[in-house]
Amino acid sequence: PGSIRMAFNIAWLAPEFSDIRAGDVIARFDDVQVRLDQESTTLNVAKSGFKLDNSERDGKLERTRISHESFRVDGERDISESFSTADERLFSRIELIDTLSDLEYLDVESAFLSWQYNTLDQRTQAEQNLILAEQQGELAKLEKQEMALEMMELRSPADGTFVYASTP
Repeated sequence: PGSIRMAFNIAWLAPEFSDIRAGDVIARFDDVQVRLDQESTTLNVAKSGFKLDNSERDGKLERTRISHESFRVDGERDISESFSTADERLFSRIELIDTLSDLEYLDVESAFLSWQYNTLDQRTQAEQNLILAEQQGELAKLEKQEMALEMMELRSPADGTFVYASTP
C-alpha cells in the first residue's frame, strides 16, 4: 500500500461480495515483522548514540595520553641534553654516541607525538561523521517502518461491493 516498498502479508481480508462503505477496513496486514524490525532499528539508533559518546571519550583520553607522552619525551630530552653538554672526558665514546642517538630518537618521537596531537581532531571528527552517517541511515529506516505501521489497514476509497480479483 502507498509509497512504501516493503513486503506485507495479509492477516485479514474482508469477505468477498460484502457491502463496503467508504473508509471501511477491507484488509489488515501482519505487522509482527515490521515491529520486530522497528525495535531492532531503534536499538541500532541507541547504539549509535553510545558509539558517538565513546568516540568523544576516546578522543579526550587519546589527547591526554599524547600530552603525557609528550611530557615524558620532553623530560627524557632534558636529561639527555644535560649529559650531552657534560665534559667529554667523563664519559666513554660509546656513552656519548648513545646520548646523541637518544636525542635524535627523542626528536623523532616528539615530532610524531606532535603530528598525532595535530591530527587527533581530524581523526576523531572523521570517526564521528561515520557514526552520524550510520545513525542517519538507521533513522531513515525507522521513519520508513513507522510509515509502514501506519498503513497496516487498507480502507475502501468508495462505497460498493468488495470482490476478490486476480491481477494479471
